[in-house]
Amino acid sequence: MTAARMFREAYIDRHVNCMTPDYISMGMASPRVAWELATGLAFDNERVWGVTVVVIDYGGTARPAKVPISQLHHTRHEADEYVLSLELLDPDNLEDWCGDD
Repeated sequence: MTAARMFREAYIDRHVNCMTPDYISMGMASPRVAWELATGLAFDNERVWGVTVVVIDYGGTARPAKVPISQLHHTRHEADEYVLSLELLDPDNLEDWCGDD
C-alpha cells in the first residue's frame, strides 16, 4: 500500500490539521509505516513542522499513530531527522502505536 493510500484510509472523515496545514511531502518508513511532513504557524506565529504517522495494524487497516509517534517540531531539521528515525522502528511493536486519540 502506498503512503497516500494509507493516509486516505486512515483519515477518510478528517480534515487538514489546523496547526500544520501546508503539505510538504510524504513517504514510507517501512511497509507498514507511512509519514507525512507538513508545516504551518503555531498560535504564537512561530513556524512549526508536523510529522504525522499512519500505521497498518495487524488486521491490515491503516490507522493514525498515537502521539508521541506523530510529532510537532520547531525546526525543519528536527522534523527531517525524526522522519529518518522512523525507519528504525520495531515492526513487532506497531500495534501499541495505533489509536484514534
